[in-house]
Amino acid sequence: MPNVLTKQLSVPSKAFLVGEYSVLEGAPGIVATFAPRFTLGSGVASDKEETLPLFHPESPAGRFLYDNPWEGIWEFNDPHEGAGGFGGSTAEFLLAYAIAEIKRERPPDANSVWDAWSRYKKLNPTASGVDLVAQWLGGTVLVDTVKKSAQKMAIGEIGKSILFFSAAHQPDRKVKTHEHLKKKAVYSTAVSRILRELVMGAWDALSYDQASQLGLAMNEYGDTLRSAGLEISETTEDRRAIAKLAGVLGVKGTGAMQADGLVVLLDPSVVGEHLPHKDDIIRFAKKRNLVLISSDISSPEPGIVIK
Repeated sequence: MPNVLTKQLSVPSKAFLVGEYSVLEGAPGIVATFAPRFTLGSGVASDKEETLPLFHPESPAGRFLYDNPWEGIWEFNDPHEGAGGFGGSTAEFLLAYAIAEIKRERPPDANSVWDAWSRYKKLNPTASGVDLVAQWLGGTVLVDTVKKSAQKMAIGEIGKSILFFSAAHQPDRKVKTHEHLKKKAVYSTAVSRILRELVMGAWDALSYDQASQLGLAMNEYGDTLRSAGLEISETTEDRRAIAKLAGVLGVKGTGAMQADGLVVLLDPSVVGEHLPHKDDIIRFAKKRNLVLISSDISSPEPGIVIK
């Protein structure tokens, strides 16, 4: 009889609040995690050990599986149905890594995250891996890969006012991150410094529950990327349209070239007193073919879960 490993694993979706591109220069980034979750399940036995075509063979997870084959039949579920963005590639790798560690009788925990990050970086050296760390830990996280540190924060009421929209389903809009990173973004030292300062400013705003300051940091971060040629025109148009709506404090893109979708921060006081404002903004975004992914991150989403 084969040694059958029956497990159910999941990791959350993710998006940068701020930090795209600057993390490639070693700066910290702020990543929020949320449902829906990527899942991996097993349970059907196989008579032989084999590497199953769960992931693209050239992806980090696919190459990891080549050296760490599994026994049994496994099923990976992408809640975004292959549209891209929101942590699919890193989720694949984290789940593959976790199974490999379980098979070695070393169940991964919070202390394993930097080993997972190191292995991921060897397979994908152009990526920062900041989002991978956040997905492993869950919640809203400030990740510094130079110091190998990660700080989680409960963001409370502000978290009820942050909306994540996907645009990855729109034809020809999605920018493939792994291909884009091969053409490493080039911008001045001054821009790099501005981006780093905006990340830390956003973290301070979260720490002191200052929504207006967070909104300013998000707006300026998006504007700085646009000025550096790192925002597609469709995202620029969406940002400008949504920024004009009542109750919006900040709006920026997310993902490579800011193309995956939008992060929108609403005024918590307005949302709290006038819930229709939130619904109006969601309807307006829908008319622009933006799909709501998450509308409340006030309760920290768990990181990797193994059952």
